[in-house]
Amino acid sequence: MPVDGTTAAEAVLAAFKDVTGDTAPRGLDTLPQDVGEWTSLAHVRLVHAIEQQLGCELPERFLAVGPSLGELAAAAGTGGGTA
Repeated sequence: MPVDGTTAAEAVLAAFKDVTGDTAPRGLDTLPQDVGEWTSLAHVRLVHAIEQQLGCELPERFLAVGPSLGELAAAAGTGGGTA
């Protein structure tokens, strides 16, 4: 978790807004198919932004488009596998 106390969920939602330019329509339940701007490139940018903000490294499986924002937040909240 970052020093400023941001939770993984808050960081993921903020990163999503930064990357896509919009808020997640279903919050942490948002899936790629819910958002037209969630392209494969946007997904890689999203994962990178989450890792940078939270100081973690998500497992490579999260680089594939598919998981919900909640799944990304859960993985990041546990350190993503490595810190």
